[in-house]
Amino acid sequence: MWKCVLKNRPQFLKGVRWKVGNGRSINLWLDNWCTNDSLVNILHITDLSCINTSLQVSHFISPSQEWDIVKLNSIIGLDQLQLILGTPLPSHPLPNSVCWGLFGNGEFSTKTTTWVVHGLNLAHKRIWEYSWIWNLDIMPELTIFLGQLCHLSLPTRGTLSHRGLNVDQTFRLCQSVREEVDYLFLHCPFAQECWRLAISYNWIVTPTVFDQ
Repeated sequence: MWKCVLKNRPQFLKGVRWKVGNGRSINLWLDNWCTNDSLVNILHITDLSCINTSLQVSHFISPSQEWDIVKLNSIIGLDQLQLILGTPLPSHPLPNSVCWGLFGNGEFSTKTTTWVVHGLNLAHKRIWEYSWIWNLDIMPELTIFLGQLCHLSLPTRGTLSHRGLNVDQTFRLCQSVREEVDYLFLHCPFAQECWRLAISYNWIVTPTVFDQ
């Protein structure tokens, strides 16, 4: 078995990517961290002299553990910015780790490994259904918030626990439920009342799930 693993080591490495913690030691351009390929390959950069290949991901993480959108905007385009903003950050600067980047939960999958071995192109993924967010004429902070919300990467207690932090997962307002994004914004009685008030005062014009 191990002979087979070693023989296919180059294929396995295609699925390994960094899981960002503090961002130190992760090369912004050359490492796989925001997707299953490096930014150099995604942008088809062949002349490395035109970029700073010593930049680390930590350079673009603010002291409050958020992506520094101003710095990112200065060196990359909108498509790559979406990828990075969809990459979750821990609430505290934890050490970086590695995960299996070809499966949603980061765990190794023989199915996705088979795709790689057979040369299937995993880069052509379905267009993200919420990509219209990036075209909204709103403050950048709100754009980032909506992007993280739709990527389910907001640092709720449930999300932080899933990332390995030892925190109380209980939603403090309702006490008896786990603090998750869908409950926080859709199912919590307080959130539902906010939605109903927004509709009654015509603050939003699209019917919500509560009217269906």
